[in-house]
Parts: sequence; structure tokens; C-alpha cells
Amino acid sequence: MPKVAVAFGGSISKKKSYPLGIKQMEILRRLSFKNKVFFSTILIVVLLAAAVAIVVRWVLLPSLTSELKTRGAAIAQSIAGLSRGHILTGDTPKLISLIFDEKQLEQRRHFLSYIFIVDKDQKMLAHTFVGEFPPSIVGANKVLPDQIRSIKPVRIPEGHVYDIAVPVKEGIYQIGTIRVGLNKAVIDQLMGRLAVILLGAISVVIVIGFFISQWLSGYITRPLRQLTNLAYEISRGNLDVSFDFGKKVKCWELLECNRTDCPAYGKADVPCWYIEDTLCTGAPMGKFPEKLEECDKCKAYVMHRGDEIEQLADALSHMTSDLNASRDELRRIYDFQRKLIEGSIDGIVATDNTGNIVMFNEGAEKVSGYASEEVIGKMDVGDLYPPGQAKKVKESLDGDGYGGPGKLADYETAISNKAGEEVPVWLSASEIYKNGKILGTVVFFRDLTQRKQLEKRVLESERLATIGQGVAYISHEIKNPLMIIGGFAQQVLRKIDHDAKNQKKLEIIINEVERLEEFLSDVTDFTKPSKPKKTMASINRLVEEVAVLLEQEFEAHHVAFEQSVDSRIPESSFDPKQTKQVLINIFKNAVEAMPEGGKLSVETHLAGNTIEIRMTDTGKGVAPEDLESIFDPFITTKPKGTGLGLAISRKIIRDHEGDLSIQSTLDEGTICTITLPVVRMT
Repeated sequence: MPKVAVAFGGSISKKKSYPLGIKQMEILRRLSFKNKVFFSTILIVVLLAAAVAIVVRWVLLPSLTSELKTRGAAIAQSIAGLSRGHILTGDTPKLISLIFDEKQLEQRRHFLSYIFIVDKDQKMLAHTFVGEFPPSIVGANKVLPDQIRSIKPVRIPEGHVYDIAVPVKEGIYQIGTIRVGLNKAVIDQLMGRLAVILLGAISVVIVIGFFISQWLSGYITRPLRQLTNLAYEISRGNLDVSFDFGKKVKCWELLECNRTDCPAYGKADVPCWYIEDTLCTGAPMGKFPEKLEECDKCKAYVMHRGDEIEQLADALSHMTSDLNASRDELRRIYDFQRKLIEGSIDGIVATDNTGNIVMFNEGAEKVSGYASEEVIGKMDVGDLYPPGQAKKVKESLDGDGYGGPGKLADYETAISNKAGEEVPVWLSASEIYKNGKILGTVVFFRDLTQRKQLEKRVLESERLATIGQGVAYISHEIKNPLMIIGGFAQQVLRKIDHDAKNQKKLEIIINEVERLEEFLSDVTDFTKPSKPKKTMASINRLVEEVAVLLEQEFEAHHVAFEQSVDSRIPESSFDPKQTKQVLINIFKNAVEAMPEGGKLSVETHLAGNTIEIRMTDTGKGVAPEDLESIFDPFITTKPKGTGLGLAISRKIIRDHEGDLSIQSTLDEGTICTITLPVVRMT
């Protein structure tokens, strides 16, 4: 009945069974090579012992028995020759004396049971039986006329015997018969002792064979075990293993060679026949194994090549050495390529055929804000794009418009960084194929943020240049008439004493003329700003001065002012007048954004080699659609604003190689941040 095993979960499976022979072969297959050699040797010894036993049992013992029978027949023939005359004369005493003498010889007494003589009529003439003669044996064995002897097994009271009958002849006439009985028990005892001796000898041979097999199997398999262990180490990647098989080959000493330019000279760790371009024949001999035909004639090779195991070890050592050299070369190439990829200023991302990211270099980390540990094996490349953008990139990669299917070159798009912000990039990509199947995709992208900012600044500069040209013309055409209008209006205002209505109108004209003149002055300052006049000054002190200057305005508009300055900020080189103008402008914008009062906080902070000034108000904030154009000139949300304050402020800060940025949430407030580099005058 086959055995069954119940597995967890309630399922039932039959235990695998083998036919008897297959199962035994499976057991033999699992034996170690040492045990296979050991058991094979023991089996050979046992089979040889069994063969010897079979030969002894079926060849040697029958031959020995036959030899004893032949000796018995020779004794009978000898007695027949000696008794012929006594039989003819009927001299019974002589016959009795003869057969007793023959039976009592020392070498015969143990295996001769009886001797008796009968005449031609089977009448008893003489016998050696001490007791009663058994008459039944007389007719148990007769010699036929054409036989020279007859041997038959006969049973007597003392046991079994081999009865040998030899005729006694006078001329052609048979005058009697000599009968000799060989004791079968004695012969069997002799055979038994011989068998015991033989069995003991076989047992000793088997025991000796056991120990010899044990030693021989260990001797044969020891180097194989060493090779196996070395192969295990190599499979684990350890190629710095040592092969200590046979003697080290110092061919230059053995052959008394002084060719120091030979690649094998001085190298004992590698057999010379494995070394390329040796000079044993006077010229480079080429590579292994082609050079072995010449090596067969070399005394160093003949003396040291060893047996097959040593040759296998040498070959494995040579292979390991080549693998080690190849591994070192691959490592060098890999390190070079890795450094090339990691050192690239461009972002490089590689994916598998499912889109999973498998490589993410430092350039990609800088652009995206992700560390490689956060991305590799954990993110899909589509997660790096803004919503819907990954599909467009894939369609472009599969299309013909950017280098053909599977190629994408000079494709402008955007990725999403870790903070969720879109970063403009210039992207190239290529799909990797093997045997017609896609293995993955490699993507290269370059951050276009600075380029976009530069393009924007160039456009702003071009626009400002155009505006400047128009403003210069307008200012020239308007400024002089405005001065005349303002002057005349003031003269008329001084001469009108009792006409209040006209006085009011003239005052309006004068105020509007002054406002227009101030506007023209602001426009001129924006389009043709003066270069910063930098001196060493303290940002913290400048913030405090502006706060004191606007203290009354804060109180008048019910604005609570708080400041926190970083004492670590050193003095730096900047234009205090222009920077002060920027701070005043931003502070006033904050106050105007809080018509019902609020809170204005100013903080300074040193971050590395950068000074950061952060101004936070609790005003009404700026709508998202207005925030995009907040730095554009002539765009304002104030009833009487010119739209030039923030534009001029940012231009001043950028002239100082800094930046001005604004973050705002409607009905919550605005954060304005100024960053300036720490510059020390030399």
C-alpha cells in the first residue's frame, strides 16, 4: 500500500516512490565520491574472493578428490602387481600380509578404510576388516572386461567410502580383483580444513582490502575534495584561492635558462605551459593549449605535468587566474562607467522593462530632490512626471518625431521634484533591446531652471530696453509741458484770492502735475537704474534703521512689528541706499496690505554663505492669478500704484547677485524673501 502524507491545509499528496532498482541507484548517486570508490573497491575484493571460493569449490576440490582417487587406484594397481603370484598359488597368508602392510603405511592409514582381494569367481581371498566382513560390498563394484578400473561410492558400517576395483590379470585372463576403499569422511575433513583455511585467507584478504580501500579511496579523493572546496570558493566569488598541487615549476632552473625576457622567468605560481608567448624554443610559442605540442618535448613539462588530477588542478588554477584578471578588468571598466555616470551633470535614470527604476545617478538626485535609496526598486519612472506628462513622453518615445521609434532627443518637458514642484528639463531617452525584446529604458535629462530664468531675464531686459526708449521719448515730450503747466497753475493760484472754486481746481492741477512728474521719475529710475555702490555694511543694522524710520507709520496703521536678527551674519559688501529703498518698499507694501491692522515679522538668517531676509505679514494676500505677474512692470492692484515698486526692488536685488521671491495665500498673508550673498571686500 503506498504511503501518503497529509500537508497543512488538508490536501493529501502521495509520497514519491521508486522501483527497487531505481531507488537503490538513487541512493548510490547520493554517495560521496570517496564512498563510491571505497564501496567499489570493497565490492571488487569481495567479488574476487567469491570467485576464488567458487574456483576452489568447483575446480580445486573436485581436482583434489580426483587426485586422491587416482592415488587410491595406483595403490590398488601396485597391490595387483605384487599379489599376482600369490593368487595363482593360493597363498592366502602372503596375500593377507601384503594388504595389511600396504594399508598400514603411515601416509595411507588415515584415508584407506579397507583392502580385500577376491578371485575371478568373487570368492574372498584376503581382507583387512578386523570384525565381520560385510558381504554386500563384494558385488557393489565390479570391473567390466573392457575397464582398467572402476570407482564407485559404497556405504559400509563405518561410513561412506570410494570403492576402487582394479583387475589382477595373468596375460589376458583376469585371475582376481583388488578392492581398495578410500574413507570419504577423511577426505571430507581434509577438504573442510582446506575450505576453512581458504575462508580464513579470504577473510584476511577482505579485511586487508577494507583498510586498503579506505586508504586508497581517501588517497584518490583527497585532491578531488580539495578541488571541490576550491570550486565552491570560486563559485562564491573568491578567486584569490591557492592551488597547492604538486611541486612548483621553476623551469628556468631546471633547464638552466637565462632568458630573463621570457614571460615565465621567475614565475613559480603558474606552470610555464599556461603562460603566453614563452621563449622555450627561442621564439614566442603562442597560447595554451596550442603550445602543448611543443611542451610535450620539454623536460620541465614531462617532469611536472603530474597525473590527471594535478593537470585538472593546474587547468583550474589557470582558469581562475584568467577569471581574476577578467574580473579586475571588468571592475575597472565598471568603476570607470559608474564614475562617468555618477559624475555626469545630467540626470541619468535607467528602468527595467516594466518601468521600475534600477539606476538613479547624482545628477538625477540634484534635479529631483530624491535620494537614490528612495527611488531604486521603489518608484516607477512615471512617478517622476507631473500628472498626464508621462503618457505624453511615452507617446513621443514611441513616435517618429524625436529620432524614431524607441528614441527621444531634445524633448522639452518637466518633472516633479520631491517637493511637488515642476522642474523644466531637456530630456533624451532610448529603449534598450536584446533579441528583439525590450530590456528597459535609459533617460537623460538636464535641468532648464537656470536657463529658463536667464531667458526670462533676457526677455525682461529686452522689454525694459524697449520701454526705456519709449519712456525717454515720452519724458522728453511730456516733462517740459508739465513744468510749464505746473508753473502757470501756481502763478494763477497766487493771484486768485476770493475764488475758492477755482483755487480748488488749480490745486488739483498742481497735485496731478507733481504726481505725473514723480511717475516719470520712477519710470526713469526703473529703466535706467544706477549701478550699486557697494560698501561694507550690516544687514541687521539696516533692518533696524528701516524699522525705526517706519515706526510711526506702523503705529498709525495699527501694525505690530516684530524682528529677529541672526547675530552670526557678518558685514557684507552691498549698496545700503538701494537695499534700504527695497526694504522700505516691501515694508510699505505690507502695511498697505493690512488696512485694518495686523502683524509684520522680519527675520534674518545666515545659511552657509547666503544672507536670508524673510518678511511675513498677515494681510489680505495675493490671488494666485496675480502672483504670477507680480514682478511685471506697470501691473498693480493698488488704486494709485504705478506697478514699478516690486519690479525695481527685484532688479536692485538681482544686481546684487541675489534674488527676491514672494509666496502668498489669499486672505492669510504674504511671505517675501530676499537672499543676498555674503561678499567680503578684498
